[in-house]
Amino acid sequence: MKIWDSVKKIFKFGTREKQFSFTGAIKGTFQRPPLKKNSQPEQTLSKSLKENRRILEDIFEIPTNMDFIIRDFKIPSLNSDAFIIYIDGMTDRNTQNFAVLEPLMLLGPGEITTKNPIEAISQKLLPENQIVKNTKLSDIINGVLDGSSVLLVDKCDEALLIETKGWEHRGIEKPGTEHVVRGPQEAFSETFRANTASVRRYIKDPKLMTEIFRVGRRSRTLVGIMYIKDIANPNLIDEVRYRIQSVSEATDYIAETGALEEYLEDHPRSLVPQMLSTERPDRLAAHLREGYVGIVMQNSPFSLVIPTTFAIFLHAAEDYYIRWPFGNFLRFIRAASIFIALLLPAFYIAVVNYHQEMIPTDLLLAMTAARESVPFPAIVEILFMEFSFELIREAGIRIPGVIGP
Repeated sequence: MKIWDSVKKIFKFGTREKQFSFTGAIKGTFQRPPLKKNSQPEQTLSKSLKENRRILEDIFEIPTNMDFIIRDFKIPSLNSDAFIIYIDGMTDRNTQNFAVLEPLMLLGPGEITTKNPIEAISQKLLPENQIVKNTKLSDIINGVLDGSSVLLVDKCDEALLIETKGWEHRGIEKPGTEHVVRGPQEAFSETFRANTASVRRYIKDPKLMTEIFRVGRRSRTLVGIMYIKDIANPNLIDEVRYRIQSVSEATDYIAETGALEEYLEDHPRSLVPQMLSTERPDRLAAHLREGYVGIVMQNSPFSLVIPTTFAIFLHAAEDYYIRWPFGNFLRFIRAASIFIALLLPAFYIAVVNYHQEMIPTDLLLAMTAARESVPFPAIVEILFMEFSFELIREAGIRIPGVIGP
């Protein structure tokens, strides 16, 4: 009985897990416990440029950590010292030189008022499209780690987070696993904003929402929730938001949607996938139009769709672009194939070992003659065949495309 109880735990779930299911969230049948909030006060910048520099050097381990660069310069019209801090290799040098340093270092007198220099710099001198004022040290640290340049000026307790991101990344390519004959031939990449923009090209709706969170105490990976506000269930949105916020401080490092899925799913011990993973922006957009919630993650070319049903795994990306009779026929074939793959080995063993009378005589004699030289019973033969299929599939994935000298 102990073995049977262990097997049942894989497919049957306790009350605690069911209480916080996505189905319960949609129905609104439970109350979530409140999230733990950080009671420590936020550390802010000082008006002393030397003090701010000392704090940042301690946090980023400068000069030991050579990825972080501090560029000192003077602003002529203010006669004040300033510096920008950024990560080498994560910023666009041209944007940084011509849209940040050049306007500031070549200013004439009288172009900046000393009453609010940060405001004047952001509005009159920096042509970069996205500039954010901030005083919180945590936001400044996240901005630097994201690839922005941070400008600090002496006698100012505000910093400017300047959008100068620019690093080498993979462009949009064809899907590697979800091939189609008819339909778009593009897939997600590892760039977060490129992925959200790809979805928006399919849904040009102002109600398409994107909420961004950071997951992982050390990785601080960007995770986005995408949904159409007037279609998706609000309770489901709240539940997804709650789970992501709960995960954000529960682990140090999350690098891919597969790891995030294990934290978010209802039943971690289940062998059945509980979220749909797709690398196609058109497929994610199609599910968003049906009221599902999508999750896009930085550094991952796959997105997640929540919630899932058995039927959703029978759909292919190409089903949306072919006529409905052919699409339904293909789904029927997929459903039949699932049952055949699950039941045919057991049916074969049952017939061969216990119900030989169901087999025609000529076929039974041929099978008996073929099995005379086989030293294993039918069940061992079936298990070996299943293992061989898995081995071939794994080898096809792991072995390099070209084998040889």
